Amino acid sequence: LDASRIRMHVCWGHPGEHVPLADILDIILSAVPKYIALEASNPQHAHEHEVWKKRKLPADKVLMPGVLDPTSAHVEHWRLVAQRLETYSDLLGMDRIMACSDSGFSVGAPSLTPDVVYAKLESMVKGAATLADSPNKKVVKLQQMPQILTAQEYDRTTLLMGRIVTNPQDGPLSPLLECYGYNLAYNALSPLKGNVLHRHSNVEIFVPLDSPFEFAYGSGRQVTVDAGDLIAVPSGVTHYKNVGGSVGRVLTILPGRPTDGIVASSDDLVTKHVTKHDSGPLHLDLGQGWLEIDWLHLKRGEQTQLDKAETVAVVISGAVSCG
Repeated sequence: LDASRIRMHVCWGHPGEHVPLADILDIILSAVPKYIALEASNPQHAHEHEVWKKRKLPADKVLMPGVLDPTSAHVEHWRLVAQRLETYSDLLGMDRIMACSDSGFSVGAPSLTPDVVYAKLESMVKGAATLADSPNKKVVKLQQMPQILTAQEYDRTTLLMGRIVTNPQDGPLSPLLECYGYNLAYNALSPLKGNVLHRHSNVEIFVPLDSPFEFAYGSGRQVTVDAGDLIAVPSGVTHYKNVGGSVGRVLTILPGRPTDGIVASSDDLVTKHVTKHDSGPLHLDLGQGWLEIDWLHLKRGEQTQLDKAETVAVVISGAVSCG
């Protein structure tokens, strides 16, 4: 599973034995999930932001401190929420935290009615939103972002969030790091220019901004998308180009991690995605197993025996008889 799409909630129970956070922090940080939700409003743990004065949050983690106490029917003031978040942002950075409640609200008292719960959540949203106007806010200005040279036929590529697929080793180039779990970029292309065929293991979303773009994907599917429209292309081989009369930009959004799969040229396409009948077996690793495809050529009168343990399917072409 992709760690950037997993959250882990750490809870001491209600009631529970409240082991100090510092005593178990190494175990917590060794877990796979990127997002870690901790109780931080509970009276037994509200002071434990001090732990982060001596400990460093790993670069691949995002902390979700609880700013709401689900055991109390009191509605936290939005300024209290903001203060609690600021305490952690001062220690870890604004882009390394995300607001959360201490736990689920089913643990609350009978007086914790649905309207109280929604009031608490509203206060959390308002308190977190006010931090957007704080000195720690993260704003990405398009004209200030570096432009990236890639193997694609782009006039320019501007990465706003995450990592660019063609250059995953370059790392994030903007103040918005990978903590959001998305890769987001503007690609500007001249008329009839486009990207080369490539593939991802998950959906890729495109929004043409200035000009219509033509998309080819899957098994010969093709569609033209106008400026302002949105297309979500399933995982598989994809290609697109600007079919307008001027330079056009397309916003690309890729959830999850960037994956290798760029096809740099038509020759490379044949190498990566087309296997000739005389090129020997094709071996594919599928994560939970493997698949091997091979060709067998028989002259008239020849016969062969297939290994039943390894053969799953046989495709027969030509005038043959089999038994």
